[in-house]
Amino acid sequence: MTRQLRVLFLSATLALLTLAGCEGIGRAIVDELPDQPRRRAECLGEPPNCQNAVAVAPPLTPPLSVTLGLEQCASTSSPCAASPAEPGATQPRYDNVQGCSLQLALPEGDAQSLGRASCVVAQLLPPASAKLVRLSDLNVTQSELTLASETPVVVELVRSTLIGTHVTLRGPVTLRLLDQSVLTNVWINEQPASNGSFGASFELVESRALGLTLGALGGRVRVLRSTLSGSKLWADQIALETVSTFDVSLVSPELDGVDIQGRALTLQVGRATLAQLDLTKLDVQRCDALLVVGSHIAGSTFAACTDKLRLHFSAVSESLLAGAIESSVVTWTANVFGGAGAATNVELWGGSQLSNRYCAGVSRVSFGRVVTIECNVCDELPMPEQRLCPAQVDDMTSGPLLLPEDNPFCPTLAELATLPVCSPPVRKEDPF
Repeated sequence: MTRQLRVLFLSATLALLTLAGCEGIGRAIVDELPDQPRRRAECLGEPPNCQNAVAVAPPLTPPLSVTLGLEQCASTSSPCAASPAEPGATQPRYDNVQGCSLQLALPEGDAQSLGRASCVVAQLLPPASAKLVRLSDLNVTQSELTLASETPVVVELVRSTLIGTHVTLRGPVTLRLLDQSVLTNVWINEQPASNGSFGASFELVESRALGLTLGALGGRVRVLRSTLSGSKLWADQIALETVSTFDVSLVSPELDGVDIQGRALTLQVGRATLAQLDLTKLDVQRCDALLVVGSHIAGSTFAACTDKLRLHFSAVSESLLAGAIESSVVTWTANVFGGAGAATNVELWGGSQLSNRYCAGVSRVSFGRVVTIECNVCDELPMPEQRLCPAQVDDMTSGPLLLPEDNPFCPTLAELATLPVCSPPVRKEDPF
């Protein structure tokens, strides 16, 4: 294609896009075109106000200790009495114990050492050589449990219930609850072992947690096919897979998640990779680099990441966003970019734009093969001198490289007057 034909194609493309556009002060120009079938009523109304501030990242603080029911127990000083030994039993069992304390050496493998307990202070000690200890059908309320080991060990609680209980993981202990276990108002924290080793981890598998607080674990937290509600998790690494959430806060330098659905999820993270989200009221308060793929997000807030927010093959609506934003094949509907003057750069490749607002905090907008741009509003955008689009691979494939001057979908902000994203910025004279 000769350069003259390319210029003609560019002019025709921009003219067609303009017919579908909106004016920068919020008034649709389509009403002025009698032969245009689209009407203002088909837009989503006035985009949200720019004064809605994007959340400022709070300082990272560990969860506060929670008040548990142990104080309401009459006494826990007397030793717990073991249950009558059953024929063939090789270890003592403590069941239906209340208001007492015990130190219990757990055998490796399946252990039937503890059953129902209330108002109990218990120290559970796996053998030094153990790799796995399994306790089944525990029912512990208003108690304090300590799991201590100087070497890595996994302690599994199967079909167990913990209510109003404080659990201390001392040393490199992994506490794993699985098979329909239930945690209610449980606080889990970490302390170093006697030899100074630490790195406690926690896993919730096919179970439920309500009011769970994890206090700055040095190991990994993994939640798999489970439900979290009213909980706060703080750990060096967090991984979620197929999780339902409601009013949950995650604090971690490293977060990975897939198939997460629910409402009111708060993130304070470093590097995070998330896929298949279906969330309302996602509140990203802090992030270094955040990647979101194949997700539906609504009514949410994204504070500026230190590096960049990347979204691919997703839909985002009625949300507030700031910082460096890069998206490909994303449907943006009724969002606010750069609210409250937050510094924002936006790169859009593919997807569509409908009834969004670009606020004064937006310093750069670039487009590449955006399918639909309609009914957007811009408050004020600066005029950079250079082109906004770098060289890009055509259609995000291994096709030929398109230089900026050869790509009709790479405008400068000076050219936005001919694009439907917004009108050119209004330059006000300095009164002084």
